[in-house]
Amino acid sequence: MMDEIAEFTDLGNYLAMPVYTYSSGMRLRLGLAVSTCFDPEILLMDEWIGMGDARFLEKAKGRMDRFVGRSSILVIASHSDTLIIRLCNKAVLLDRGEVAAAGTVDEVLYAYMTSSTTPCPRDARSGLVTLPTLGFGRPER
Repeated sequence: MMDEIAEFTDLGNYLAMPVYTYSSGMRLRLGLAVSTCFDPEILLMDEWIGMGDARFLEKAKGRMDRFVGRSSILVIASHSDTLIIRLCNKAVLLDRGEVAAAGTVDEVLYAYMTSSTTPCPRDARSGLVTLPTLGFGRPER
């Protein structure tokens, strides 16, 4: 897997150097490359990768999509409704640690949007409503 890791990270000769000399971006690249070399049966994720330069982010998105596609079950904790809609076929809305709604992503999104006790925060980057939701399952293909 070394050739695949080296190709993905674009770290070149830095791969021969001690990791403690790496920048945080270099560590991210290496960590993502190593952790996505395997085929997980169950994949537990807290959010999604969201840092790095634009070229690396595009490369990382493709790698993560392939990685998730190789898993049998995905459980992702996220506040991004667009990510949950893209990756999940079921969702659970948590409110102060209690299950407030469970069902399809559309059902849980509707429950969240119509809840009188839950404000609708907006994602500053996209302007989209974000959900304090735990998504799970496999996307409908």
